[in-house]
Amino acid sequence: MLLRTVLALTLFLSLCSAYGNEIPSEINVRSSFHQKVLISNPHQLEKLGLFGTDFRSQEYLDEMLAHFWEGLEFNNYYLVFHKTLKGTSRDLSQIRSETQTLKGYIRVSKWDEKCSTYQALNYSVIKHGQGLASTLRGICGKIATAHSLKKLGLMKKPFHGAYIKENKLAEITLKRQKKKGGMTSSELALAHKKYTGKSCKIQHHVCHLDTRRIPSQQKEIIEKLAKRGIKKFIAKLYKKMNNLEQKYACSLGMISYSSEGERKFSHTEHITKVAINPRTKKIIVVTKNGMVQGDMKKTVPSHAGFNTFSIDPEKLQCYFQKSSHRAINSIYQGISLNQIESICCPL
Repeated sequence: MLLRTVLALTLFLSLCSAYGNEIPSEINVRSSFHQKVLISNPHQLEKLGLFGTDFRSQEYLDEMLAHFWEGLEFNNYYLVFHKTLKGTSRDLSQIRSETQTLKGYIRVSKWDEKCSTYQALNYSVIKHGQGLASTLRGICGKIATAHSLKKLGLMKKPFHGAYIKENKLAEITLKRQKKKGGMTSSELALAHKKYTGKSCKIQHHVCHLDTRRIPSQQKEIIEKLAKRGIKKFIAKLYKKMNNLEQKYACSLGMISYSSEGERKFSHTEHITKVAINPRTKKIIVVTKNGMVQGDMKKTVPSHAGFNTFSIDPEKLQCYFQKSSHRAINSIYQGISLNQIESICCPL
């Protein structure tokens, strides 16, 4: 598996050189409010010296670290820290590294699974021990499928108030699905077909094409082909999402790499809207936020807000524009996407 992944990444780099110029992966986001630290091996985890401020938070931390150690073979983790909080919040259960408070963590699969998860660490989460399952796997494919099937009218009452019903999420998983948790785009398409009886259309494209490594005599040809490809990608997605005669439910898959080749983001979300900005000619894709997944069982939000992505066909750029979820927005706003895909399923 490791050799196959290394070869795939090497081929990916040599063919399209798609990695953009990103902030170094040791600390990917740094501001006066928070920083995001990459953890890809046990040494980096130990170096942080995490500790709980009381018995409850230390108990949560011990279990969380056990999950991290188990998951590091398959996942990268980004730990999001905030400056030490002042006032009465000092009395709450918190997890810290030196003077900074751990506000949440992001799990990103190193391999094929396309499902980043975000778990905020507030007092309530620590108190009730929620979200620990997300340190090992994600369920964004199930969440996206639940929203799609609701749109198509094929899943009865998948939502129970503020949450998605646990038994409905279980129904989505295919019996022959090999992975425990996340779904590939092919598995997501097959899950839809189980309900519709019709095949889904999957299309892919590379963004942020870096032509600096391409011989000058070939740059113009390659750029034209890439622009033509992304315009076809956009046209097909726009046509399906805005088709008045045929009903489609579409999902957006996306992957972002650091300059070192580490996955920073890999995810799939249900698309609610595709529109063209007539002034900038950019494509706006609005999705249901599937990164916030609760405890992945009884507290999976049925509506965690919206994420907005932008595609610029002339500049061959795709990026996370904004989120209605404050934490997701502050962490991912502006991050470039190196690979996008659409999974569109007809009724």
